[in-house]
Amino acid sequence: MFIRGFLKSCLFIGLCVLAGCMPKPLIKAPGDPAIGVRIVWYGHSCFLIEDSVKRRFLIDPFNKRVGYKIMWSSPDVVLRTHDHFDHANLRRLSGYTLVKSTGVHTAAGVEVTGVLAYHDSSNGRVHGTTNIYIWEMGGVTLAHMGDIGQEALLPAQLGALKEVDVLFVPVGGKTTVDAEGAASLVKAIQPRIVVPMHYGCDQLRFYAFDPVEKFLVLFENVLELPDSEFQVRHASLPESLTVIVPKVPE
Repeated sequence: MFIRGFLKSCLFIGLCVLAGCMPKPLIKAPGDPAIGVRIVWYGHSCFLIEDSVKRRFLIDPFNKRVGYKIMWSSPDVVLRTHDHFDHANLRRLSGYTLVKSTGVHTAAGVEVTGVLAYHDSSNGRVHGTTNIYIWEMGGVTLAHMGDIGQEALLPAQLGALKEVDVLFVPVGGKTTVDAEGAASLVKAIQPRIVVPMHYGCDQLRFYAFDPVEKFLVLFENVLELPDSEFQVRHASLPESLTVIVPKVPE
């Protein structure tokens, strides 16, 4: 009896050790490309990206001083491009994975690549640095340019941004690229969809950035939406570069 019990104990311990050595499953299964992703603009540079399994990525949540209302809830992942108050409000959020640096990260089963960029046209001497993030969800490759202020992309940055489907780019100038600078970045990257951000409007109250219209007049295909959210599927991406402008959140 003692030997039989001892053998059972050894078998149980062995199974536990084996289970501990096995690869951990993804937090959630890959999003369905047939459904794609839902994109919600909360204002400024803050977006929510959600796929078919309800995996939620929140990017650059802002402080209430910015002017827009804070309407998001706790996501699975927060991407923080830099630590300025209008991009890094983590209060009242819980249970999330924070990505805040360059390199390759795995967050909620998704691989996110962070690439360093300059926040100004003087190699960061004025406003410091920011991160660009590139990742894929629901069969769609997305890139958020943070507060990029560079007039041109470096070869390594451009290489990381190839084959991007949806590009979020600041266009308001003053502390980032302006309309023409943003258009130059877009031309170099050649995404299928461009979403302008970080521009002036009635809801934005802490700084006088340029309005989005200065950027829109530089493009032929512009779609202004009646809502602040929209769905993107890889199979139905526009054939030519299209600027999508979500409605300013109210």
